[in-house]
Amino acid sequence: MIARNPFRDLSSRLTIGRFGNDVMKYSVSSPIFVDGNGTIYNSEGNERPSYKNCRIYLNNTLDPTVPDWVKLNSTTYMARYAYVISPISDKIRLVVASGGGPMLKYIVTEDDFRYVTTTMNKGEQLTYVLILANANKRGIQKLELAFERK
Repeated sequence: MIARNPFRDLSSRLTIGRFGNDVMKYSVSSPIFVDGNGTIYNSEGNERPSYKNCRIYLNNTLDPTVPDWVKLNSTTYMARYAYVISPISDKIRLVVASGGGPMLKYIVTEDDFRYVTTTMNKGEQLTYVLILANANKRGIQKLELAFERK
């Protein structure tokens, strides 16, 4: 039985940063699939690097026709960190998100990854909430990243 995360309800009500609800700058490929051997697959089914070497890439999906496109691509609106809210833990962790996106090992702890590979049944999902933050550690966007047992 997974313990209920007290931050889960909070994360679903957050409006982060200056984008508002209608402008989303970043996206991630989700869900990420994990089999019982710990092999990781992207949402298209292609094998990814190992747990310690896998990066969760942040895709810049900002539409160039948005009136504030230049401003929203300035350093004030670039994701440098992410606050991670786990469905298993009641802790919020700050991780580095530069270099294209955060490393999987920073989002999912070793204990959480072991839980996914050994305890979860096929088809079960865990959804992590990432609050992307700028260099000043101020939130700019909320993303959800799901892990599904394959």
